Order: sequence, then C-alpha cells, then structure tokens
Amino acid sequence: MVSALMAALRRLDDLIAIVESVLITILCACLAVMLFTNVLLRYVFRSPFAWIEEIVVAAFVWMIFLGVSACVRSHQHLRIDIVPRYAGPRLKLVLGVVSVGLLMAILVAVAYFGYQYAAFVAGNRTPILGISAAWLYVGLPLGMAFAAVHVIRQTIDEGPAVVLQSVLEQED
Repeated sequence: MVSALMAALRRLDDLIAIVESVLITILCACLAVMLFTNVLLRYVFRSPFAWIEEIVVAAFVWMIFLGVSACVRSHQHLRIDIVPRYAGPRLKLVLGVVSVGLLMAILVAVAYFGYQYAAFVAGNRTPILGISAAWLYVGLPLGMAFAAVHVIRQTIDEGPAVVLQSVLEQED
C-alpha cells in the first residue's frame, strides 16, 4: 500500500516536472516573440497591439510561479547555508526537518491565500481581452501546490536534511 502511494507520488511529481518544463518553455518563447513583435510594431510602424501587454503580464506571472516550483525540484534556489555548512549530521537533520516544515507551511499558506485571491477577482475582467482576472492569479496557488509535491517527494526520497540544499552546496 505504502509503496503504491510512493510510486503514485513519484509519477505525479515527474508529470508535474514535465508540465512545468513544457509550460515554462512555451511561455518564455511566447514572451520573446510577443515582446519583439510589439516593440517592432511600436517603433517601426507606430501601431502596437494593446492586447499583447495583457498576455505578456499573464505569461510572466505564470512563468515566475511555475519557475519557483521548478527551482525547488531541481535545487536551483538560493539559501543561506552558513549554519548547516558547519553543523554536525544530527543538527543538519533537525535544521532540515524545521526548514521543510516551515517551507511546507509557507507553501500551503501562499497556495491557500493565492486561491482565495483568485476566487475573489474571478468576477473581474481584464480591460482589453475581457477574460477573468482569476486566470492571471491562479498560477500562484498552482505553482505553490506543485512545489509542495516536489518537497514531499524529496523529503521522502532524499531526507529532510538535503531537501533545501542548493546545487551550489553539493559536495563533490
């Protein structure tokens, strides 16, 4: 039973990583194309598309919050590591447990309040495209939920002492 749950968690985590990677790549490419196009239209033809700005803002917001989750999964985040660097194995474990617990509390809180805010603005429409403003903000709770799944998997697979370890700290 437990191994089946772990296998399902690993598959979910791997699927989330693929979705994050694909979406971030698409969003980054779209941002580049749209911004270049709008700059060209603005300065060469003196006639930019106003709707591009709304799409760029939404894509950038989504890319940031999906990127937070992707950084957590790949240990590409930054942390101040002076205490763990000089701590013994037992203290590293305690610090890891406390850090993972605090991180999970923050991720859950931000996901909850992000969802609440997205629900709050769901009735508002963007000025140009007229889509629900919730589409801009739902990337926040989704990114935090994805990050929480990554943290849970890493805690179980790697142990809490190394979950928040950055790639810069990895020993050779």
